[in-house]
Amino acid sequence: FFFFFFFFFFFSPFFAAMDMDVIPEVQANIDGLHQSLSDIEAALQPFLQRPLPEMVAPLDSLEQANVYMTFAYSLNALFYIFLKTQGVSVENHEIKKELERAAQYVRKINQFEASSTAKRPREDPVVQATKPAKILQLDATAAARFVQHHTPSAKKPRKG
Repeated sequence: FFFFFFFFFFFSPFFAAMDMDVIPEVQANIDGLHQSLSDIEAALQPFLQRPLPEMVAPLDSLEQANVYMTFAYSLNALFYIFLKTQGVSVENHEIKKELERAAQYVRKINQFEASSTAKRPREDPVVQATKPAKILQLDATAAARFVQHHTPSAKKPRKG
């Protein structure tokens, strides 16, 4: 996201001050790119109003992991694209390792989601709050056996 804003704000004056002698097809592509960047900025505004940890706080841990890894992969992918546009050779660059590492974690999360029994539908919190609390019952005979077995003074001497 940060790369996007850097790119957008850095190149906005460039797009606005371009010479009008540009080939009309190229100018149409540049205008389309500028409009697309504006649309992306508008779409991202709600997400940029609050910190990421605050936004993911209501999610369960699996969903949080998914959001964080998607964010990490996206950020690394944008940096990879930036390097490519700057003419940097990325064949042996550390960014490829980071992209693969992030992709590996995304695959692990997806595998866990697919195999997990934790993918039960979430119950409405209002319904959950109105359910009566479960009443636990103590099995007195089992408790007595446990105490008798683990208390030295309560043990009966063995015959033998």
